[in-house]
Amino acid sequence: MKKVIIALLIILALSSALQAEVKIAALNLLHPGSVGEIVDDMGWLLMLEPELDIILGPAELLGGDSNKARIIFEDSSGVITFEPADDFERSREVCDLLGSICSLAAASEVTIIPGTLWEVDFNARCFEAAPIIGPDGLIRRVRRKAHHIVWDPFIDPGIHPDTIYTRDGSVYTYLLAICNESKDLPIIYGSPPLQADILLAANCHWMEGFCLAADEIRFSCPPDWSEISGMLTMSNFEGLADNEWVKPAAPMVVSSFGERAGAAMIGNFFSMLRPEGGWYDFRECSESPFGVIVTCDPDSPVVKRQLSLHIFISDSSGVPVESLRVSVRHVDRPVWQSSYSDSGGRVSFRTCKEGNFLLKYEAVNCEVHSCDTAVTLDYDIPAETLVVVVSIDTLTSICEKPVPENFGIKIYPNPFNGTIFIKIAQVEAFPETPVKLEIYDIAGRLVSMTSRDACPYNGYSNPGLNCSQSPASRALTYFWTPQTASSGIYLVKVVVGDVSMIRRVVYLK
Repeated sequence: MKKVIIALLIILALSSALQAEVKIAALNLLHPGSVGEIVDDMGWLLMLEPELDIILGPAELLGGDSNKARIIFEDSSGVITFEPADDFERSREVCDLLGSICSLAAASEVTIIPGTLWEVDFNARCFEAAPIIGPDGLIRRVRRKAHHIVWDPFIDPGIHPDTIYTRDGSVYTYLLAICNESKDLPIIYGSPPLQADILLAANCHWMEGFCLAADEIRFSCPPDWSEISGMLTMSNFEGLADNEWVKPAAPMVVSSFGERAGAAMIGNFFSMLRPEGGWYDFRECSESPFGVIVTCDPDSPVVKRQLSLHIFISDSSGVPVESLRVSVRHVDRPVWQSSYSDSGGRVSFRTCKEGNFLLKYEAVNCEVHSCDTAVTLDYDIPAETLVVVVSIDTLTSICEKPVPENFGIKIYPNPFNGTIFIKIAQVEAFPETPVKLEIYDIAGRLVSMTSRDACPYNGYSNPGLNCSQSPASRALTYFWTPQTASSGIYLVKVVVGDVSMIRRVVYLK
């Protein structure tokens, strides 16, 4: 029993590790608003994603723009309290706003960095500073902005990464950069002792063009890196990457006034930091009128690549078929992308979105007898090849009918060196539906075929391919034992009615 419990705990721990992630939101504001407006916008972000770990606001959100709101912070027994440093109404308003944000952080159990204000110490020294509010609603520390290329002993101790504990139990470090500080930190302090997993930029008109560059990375396939480099001033933050302040795959999340909030992996902006043949991406990234929300694991970022689907179309004799219209679309998108096969029967599609894609085939005077209606593309296998066999007729066929519910196919062993088993589950639940099995070599030549009608008598004359039916499990199993076939890749085509699936198998003689 103890072994079972330990095994379950290990499985749960591994599962938790595989799901490690941090969810970050950056506010999208045109100008500093009232207490109610700012807190409402943060509340809307939490309604859109209740599991947020961090909310970031722009620099100068809490009066740091005007130097009219001055706040005193006092650390008493490890608890940081705050109060107005003067009798100005703006100082009282900012104190009220800070109190409301602390309450929101506690109620939603989220870390909030609301932007900067003017901190006044007991010696009347003034700093632009950002309070960091923990998920318990308490101010963890007050991060003072570095002066422009100037050492300051009252600021230096605060220039270091902070730690975030996410809701799923993951632990990451983040660096908060305030406005042009992202350019100054490497100049003042050189290289830090610790690289941050995340870069949070509380900005105010300093990262102009960043959102356009982030859009180009997110939506283009592939991104135009030369165009991206002209959209923003790389020197504003390249020192953080060059001097190892942040990791190459660190998400860079920017909250700013005057333009949309944005997010991109910092390594994407520098060719030497991008992964070979691809670029970094978020697990999820969504925008709203209130800001941008991203989900990622900085320790295991998504590596996005351009994916290719190559289709070779021939008749049953292996002769290429020209001018067959092939259409492809992602299951999550309504728009079909179409193209025609060339004189060699070839047609190709490219995409940067992984997942399941639907296919359909159309032609005049050509019926598609064997066609795939779905294919899966992913970044681990950036290119996929399908072989479609058609026969000339006077009909037009479009293969769009879905596979019957619970229908499944299992092929084992693969690779094989004797007999391979092709089991079609639940097929007997559809007794009126014709079932056919075809096997092609990699060049598209038909090697063997049989149908459900040949079972259970094994009466089909093609040697090496037999089948049996199991009424109890509603399964139909084919057995293929190659006799004259050579080693190599073969395509197993299972046709159920007028839809089909194709699987690749490897024969090792």
